[in-house]
Amino acid sequence: MNIYYSNPYSTTKNFGKAINDFCKLVPNDDDWIVIQDGDIIYLTCDWGTRIENGLKLDGDKFGLIGCYTNRLRGLHQLHEAKFSFNHDLQYHYTIAESYNQEGVHDIGDKIVAGFFMAFKKSTWIACKGFDENTRVFDTLFNMKVRALGMKVGLMRSLYVYHAYRIWSKSDQPWNDYKHLK
Repeated sequence: MNIYYSNPYSTTKNFGKAINDFCKLVPNDDDWIVIQDGDIIYLTCDWGTRIENGLKLDGDKFGLIGCYTNRLRGLHQLHEAKFSFNHDLQYHYTIAESYNQEGVHDIGDKIVAGFFMAFKKSTWIACKGFDENTRVFDTLFNMKVRALGMKVGLMRSLYVYHAYRIWSKSDQPWNDYKHLK
């Protein structure tokens, strides 16, 4: 199993293009691609093993896979479905250690956010890549995956710390888009 990791960045804010440029470099259609934001932290020393084991066990059942985190608008990806304002990494490490179930579970009609997305290159090809010049590239990719009849899921074994708009003074930081404009 080959897994290629990238945290694409674009000074022009064209993240879909940055992801597509990376995906083109992955050699085989059956290879896995993990796209991750630059503001996530893997907290356990075995994070790579957790990803690989989840993909080996259930990866072929899904077109797109995400993971759990602490800060995000989509509550279904949050620990205990609660947005966290706690930035103590030891606290989040303890949470990450507790995510030790196996495999991937189906999340129905919900999406996985772009801070962590795992998919095969063949999925990317079938979806004709990520939409470019849009800040909702991750949502649109989720929709393409589903339109092809593939499932979207979350890894039961992976929780990452996500700084997600840590600069925002708002109690609703998900409404702050200045970094995407």
